[in-house]
Amino acid sequence: MANAIEILLKLRDEASAGLDNISKSTKSLGESVKASSKQMAFMGGAIVGAIGLAVKAAQEEEVGINKLNQALVLGGKSYEGEKAAIEAVVAAQQRKTNYGDGESRESLQRLISITGDYGVSLKAVSVAADLAAATGMDLNAASLLVGKALAGEVGSLSRYGIQIDAAAKPIEVLAALTKQFGGSAAAAANPVSQLKNRMGDMVETIGGALLPMVNKMA
Repeated sequence: MANAIEILLKLRDEASAGLDNISKSTKSLGESVKASSKQMAFMGGAIVGAIGLAVKAAQEEEVGINKLNQALVLGGKSYEGEKAAIEAVVAAQQRKTNYGDGESRESLQRLISITGDYGVSLKAVSVAADLAAATGMDLNAASLLVGKALAGEVGSLSRYGIQIDAAAKPIEVLAALTKQFGGSAAAAANPVSQLKNRMGDMVETIGGALLPMVNKMA
């Protein structure tokens, strides 16, 4: 009888141990599945977030181009008609300075809006960048200042040590500014900023490819 009881107790203990192992295995499996689900959800969220940022960047670039086009249209031109020349200027400025292509297009748009002269404004984009880099102001503010000077309001330049006759022609204004600040933007070029601008271009390209699909869904 004693032997029988001992055998039953042993069987009970082994069964208990087996059930405990099964419980632990099940719990471990559940935790693994839960962890994997979290990782997949995180990855999915990251992908969706990246797509959203890319599309947003492409939309912002599109808006900037549309605003530039509007300024050009008022002067009898269009972005499509002048695209090659404009993109050559903004691309060269991005390669040499800290200013991305979007910033340069915005600078051009502001200059055209003030002067009404596309040709002079295109030449003034690099001058505005040099003024911004030399004085520490942002490119928009520098573009506004240069635009006003080209339009005959040269008084604001006196605070930067530049005296220009109010009757000076636009080409003379640009020459005076170039003599004072020429090369400043290139000298201040930061490799990190330039890399950021190139990465921004890549994101805009990806977003541009996805934009038609997103617009269709919307």
